[in-house]
Amino acid sequence: MESVNSVNNRMLRLQEVCLLRGQRQVLAGATFGVGHGELVALMGPSGVGKTTLLRVIAGLETFQSGTVHVEELALNGGGHLPATLKSLRAKVGMVFQFHHLFEHLPVIKNVWLAPVHAQRLPLKDAERRARELLATLGVEHRAAALPRELSGGEAQRVAIARALAVDPPLLLLDEPTASLDADRRTELRDMLRGLTREGRTLVVATHDEEFARSCAARMLRVRDGLVFEES
Repeated sequence: MESVNSVNNRMLRLQEVCLLRGQRQVLAGATFGVGHGELVALMGPSGVGKTTLLRVIAGLETFQSGTVHVEELALNGGGHLPATLKSLRAKVGMVFQFHHLFEHLPVIKNVWLAPVHAQRLPLKDAERRARELLATLGVEHRAAALPRELSGGEAQRVAIARALAVDPPLLLLDEPTASLDADRRTELRDMLRGLTREGRTLVVATHDEEFARSCAARMLRVRDGLVFEES
């Protein structure tokens, strides 16, 4: 199987990305591209580098060589300038496997915090957008709740609302079905499809084959530090 070639005019392009942790090579020249408005699944068992790929794209982890392009913005191996990371935050949102909501803050503040402090959006406008997102995702009634009071499905929706609060064109999700039952997985699938219809680009890292096949336009396999397109 051949590795996926990056192409021009993509929302996301990775070219020959290599990442070492100590003596272990986690990524060994990972190369792939994702088009605007496309939903792509990164597939593979735990430990193959799916989460690492998402963290690299989001600028949360540096890599030794290669290039990541998010539209016209380029990340290069060896480290990232603060100005580059600031620009990246406006383009990429990430939903972590374990949500990482601020436990001491109510849901509504978890969602409006980044727009206010990172984008300098007036609190009134940020809170209005936060409530609109929570309503769209079906959890507006939990706006005053603390994260520990939420179910797994509710926490997942709040985490997605928080990621969308800065209106990024690219959304990354790490194992989004991990805490969801079958009904919630169906709801999540429909929600993600709706986001792509709005023009959002999604990359979902998962080992849930059934879920991936139900929602992804393409499935990419991560193996031996490389990315292969499923034939």
